[in-house]
Amino acid sequence: FYEILDTPDGRKALVLGDVSGKGVSAALLMAMSLTLVKNAIRQGLEPGAILKQVNDDLAANNPNCMFVTLWVCFFDPKTGDLVYSNGGHCPPMLLTANDAEPVQWLRTVNGPLVGVLDMAQFTQSQTRLDHGDICLIYSDGVSEAMNKDRVLFGEKRMQDALSKCKDLSPKAI
Repeated sequence: FYEILDTPDGRKALVLGDVSGKGVSAALLMAMSLTLVKNAIRQGLEPGAILKQVNDDLAANNPNCMFVTLWVCFFDPKTGDLVYSNGGHCPPMLLTANDAEPVQWLRTVNGPLVGVLDMAQFTQSQTRLDHGDICLIYSDGVSEAMNKDRVLFGEKRMQDALSKCKDLSPKAI
C-alpha cells in the first residue's frame, strides 16, 4: 500500500508498506496500518515517531504475529530535505544528478518489522535531494520478481536498470 499526503507545513508525506500474508487478514492489516499512519501524520508526528506509534498499536493485539514493512518520509520540495524512517522495508534508491555516483541506496534501517515487537524502538534518518534527483521507493515485489528460469530480478539488476534512466521522467522510469 502507498499514500501521498500534503502536510500543513508544505511537506509531502510519502508512505509505502507491505503486509505479511494474503487474503482477508492481510487486507485488514493493510487497512488498519494505513489508517494508523494517516492518524499519526495528522497528529504532527515525525517519521520515527510514526513507526513507533503504529508498531505499538499493531503489536498490542497481534496473536498471529502478522507484520508490515513500512517506509515513511516527509519531503520538503522547497529545501529538498527528505526525513524518513524505515521499519524493515526495502531500501529506496536515489538516482542522482551527480555523475560521480549516479545510484545511491538509502540502506539505513531505523527499526524492525512493524507490529511484531511490543515497544520496539525506531529512529529516523535524513538526506537532501538535489534538483533532478529521483528517489525510487518500491516493495519487494520488484526486487523479488522472477523470470521464467525463476531467477530473482534482484537489487543489482534494479540498480543497473535505474542507472540507465537518468534522462527519463519519473513516469517513463
